[in-house]
This record gives sequence, C-alpha cells and structure tokens, in this order.
Amino acid sequence: MAPVRDRLQRVTGAPDDASVDEVIIAAHHCLAQSHSRVLLATLEDALAVTDRPNQPGTVQDTNWSRALPLPIEDLEDEPRAAAIGEALSRRS
Repeated sequence: MAPVRDRLQRVTGAPDDASVDEVIIAAHHCLAQSHSRVLLATLEDALAVTDRPNQPGTVQDTNWSRALPLPIEDLEDEPRAAAIGEALSRRS
C-alpha cells in the first residue's frame, strides 16, 4: 500500500495525517483537472467502500455484486458524495 499512498500523496498534496475522506476528495479535485472527455466518480468512492466490486480470476456469484453500506436513497445526505460532486462540477 505504501507506493499507492505515496503516489496519492504526491498527486493530491495531502499531508501525512490526512483522513481517508480528505484524500478521496482531493483525488477527485485532481481528476477534475484532467483533460479526459469522460470523468466518472464511483459510488464506492462516494461511500469510502474498501472492498473491491470485481475480484479478477474468480467466478463467484458475488463478483460485481457487492452491496453498498447504505441505501442509494441516502446518498444525497452523504457529505463525502456532495464534496466529490462539488469537486467534479468545478471542472475546468
């Protein structure tokens, strides 16, 4: 994990003591600066889900079917999701 953490820290400028939420939001601010024509945020990022939805090399019924930690209707009340939306809406 150290290489991923180091790269995220370098790209986002997040301090060593940054929370997971701060890093997720900072990463989306960086993504908003990209020149890509298509930019997406995942529900997993908005809800800080750590489990991967896809387990490569598996054929389990649960692959690509992980439940979110809260109902989709509650997403609009999630501050992290709102901050990600705000970051992406300021895309230059």
